[in-house]
Amino acid sequence: MNQREVHRGIPPLFTQLPLVQDSLLTETTKLQNETVDKCLPFLRGSQTSQNETLNRFGLPALKRDEHIAFLYDSLEDYPGSFVGLDASRPWLIYWALTGLTLLGEDASKFRYRVTSTLNPMQNPTGGFGGGHGQMSHCASSYAAVLSLAMVGGEEAFQLIDRKAMWRWLGRLKQGDGGFRVCEGGEEDVRGAYCAMVIISLLDLPLTLPLESEARQYGLESFTSGLSEYLARCKARSSLILLGNITNGLSMVQHRHYHTDSSASSKGDFASAFSWKYSRISTSNVPGSDTVFDEGDRLLACHPLYVIPHKAAEDMRIWFENQYLEV
Repeated sequence: MNQREVHRGIPPLFTQLPLVQDSLLTETTKLQNETVDKCLPFLRGSQTSQNETLNRFGLPALKRDEHIAFLYDSLEDYPGSFVGLDASRPWLIYWALTGLTLLGEDASKFRYRVTSTLNPMQNPTGGFGGGHGQMSHCASSYAAVLSLAMVGGEEAFQLIDRKAMWRWLGRLKQGDGGFRVCEGGEEDVRGAYCAMVIISLLDLPLTLPLESEARQYGLESFTSGLSEYLARCKARSSLILLGNITNGLSMVQHRHYHTDSSASSKGDFASAFSWKYSRISTSNVPGSDTVFDEGDRLLACHPLYVIPHKAAEDMRIWFENQYLEV
């Protein structure tokens, strides 16, 4: 195998030292240089001890078993030094489950443990906190909802207090169209994106609760003023979730196709997101963009919910069939 074949998947820019280097030597630049020196042999394919793990394109093969073992371990107990991550417990669950499902593992085996862990984090006033007794936050609620989607099943879905979630999100909706990340917290596109994912997956009513402060500014729904707010923030992903971009642009970017262009009778933007995976050409032939072997393939993620397609669709369909009195 010649040098060009080995490095077909790696641009030459990443197989050599930076063309321009800072002459000022600091502890940071020293560590950076040491890291580069360790990485370059692998990028160049000259690390002989790893040759047996390189695929035909000169890239390391996916160590699937090692990754799975690491992710299983990350769902177990943590040492005391990790106490600083207590507010990130839903994220630790979400990251581990996402990795495992993309690697082909069955996340449903963790259903009892996930529901038992997340249950105390859900507040009676709506939403999930990052840990026991902590205030609800859009980010932790996002991670919790997606984790429950991945383990799936009625037990997981029924855990979520949809009505309380709806009212809580209504309190986060702002008069300029955006969302706070928590009550009294900052307003940014994180809040908008996480809120719209939750609203979509749980099939929550788009109408704002009557007590929502945003109503004082003339807003009547979660989507009111949101496209303008996101446009000011240049946030395309949330715009797609909002339903303003459901045409060729989003489909080309994500290489998916849209199977249901009709909106539901209640105007729910979520109904416009019945996505199916459109297989990307992955043949290992000259000119192909593929730089991995079939054994290294991962399960495809939904382009908007960032979890496997089936997990997202199962949750959406289940909640669409559950009447919510508000």
